[in-house]
Formats: sequence, C-alpha cells, structure tokens
Amino acid sequence: MQNLRRLKEFGDRLTFALMIAFVIIITLEAWQYIASLQSRPASGAEFERVSLVQLLANPERYDVRKIEAAGLFVLREKQYALFLSKEDAENGISLNSIAVVLPSPEFKQDEVTQLDGKFVSVKGIFFARGAPESAQRVPQIATIEEVRSPPYAAEPMMLLQAVKTGPP
Repeated sequence: MQNLRRLKEFGDRLTFALMIAFVIIITLEAWQYIASLQSRPASGAEFERVSLVQLLANPERYDVRKIEAAGLFVLREKQYALFLSKEDAENGISLNSIAVVLPSPEFKQDEVTQLDGKFVSVKGIFFARGAPESAQRVPQIATIEEVRSPPYAAEPMMLLQAVKTGPP
C-alpha cells in the first residue's frame, strides 16, 4: 500500500515537473517568435538591422533581403569584408566575416580605403550563397546602398553612397 502511495506521489511530481517544463518551452517559443517580429523592418522601413552573428548563424533566414549590418571593415587585395572583431580580422578567421561587394565605378577606391580597419555599418542586399553575379558562393552583402562610419550615427563622420547609374 505504501509503495502505491509513493508511486502516486512520484507520478504527481513528475506530472507537475512536465507541466512546468511545457510552460517554460511555450514561453521561450513565444518570446522567440515575438523577437523575430520585432527584428523585421516596420512597414515603410527599407532595411532590417541585423547583427553579423545573426547573419552567420542563420544566413538562409536573411537571404535576398535588404539588411543593415555593422562590423569591422577590412580591405584585402580589393576584397572587402565585415568581421566580428579586430582579432578575427588580424588572424584571418573568415568564418567570422561576411563578404561585402563594392563595385568600383559606384564607390571611389580612395574613399573606401579610408574605412579599412574601422567599425562601419553597411546597407545592402544579403545573399546567403553569394550574389548571382558573383563567382564566390559565400555569404555576402551586395547591391550596397550605403556604408557609414561610425555605424548607426545620426551625423555620419563618413558616408559613402552608391552612385546611381542608368534608369531606376
């Protein structure tokens, strides 16, 4: 009889623990869903502000979307990238970077060179497997509209915008 009572108490405790775990899981899922809604651009907003960590962790989620991301801008042999940190750039840890495609006619090389090694914000379209016109199949931000240093500043210290060429 005492064993049955112990077994019932154990079952009650287990049921209670499972209910608590279920509530926690549902709460976390709801929180994640709400956070994903808040990270999307509001209607009328053009670019979704995204961290490099989000782009590196879930590139497919942002594929072919207008984004604004910030990181350490690095120029190496006419190739550009945003790195998570200065240490990652110095050690060449390309897995912690996103390629940036800045076409030469649209952005002046001497202006872009001034941004090397600075923390910048880039607005453009993100491609999880490389831009269609690119030979590289790595995550990259292309069709750049703006590069800003310092990032997210209301009064930019340096602002590069793509030169509009041809009909819209």
